[in-house]
Amino acid sequence: MPVQRRKTPQQSAAPDLGDELLQSRMVVIGLFSGAVEREDSATFNELRRRCLGCDCRGPCEKDLRLDPVNLAWQAYCPNAKTLDALLAR
Repeated sequence: MPVQRRKTPQQSAAPDLGDELLQSRMVVIGLFSGAVEREDSATFNELRRRCLGCDCRGPCEKDLRLDPVNLAWQAYCPNAKTLDALLAR
């Protein structure tokens, strides 16, 4: 039986690799994910949940890599409205 190890506090604090798309999108539009997470953790966790479960991760990754400022992502991103609302604050 394999032994399961507990994550060290340093490992637990590290961002999940699946968060890279969300983090990248937030940077491109001018939001600092750390600030959003501190100020509104419930909203940030919902953003993360939607992003990790999104079926459009491939197109999102491609758009971020090839043309990050193109607004096409708003048509398929389940977080578009929430991110826009955060920007409007």
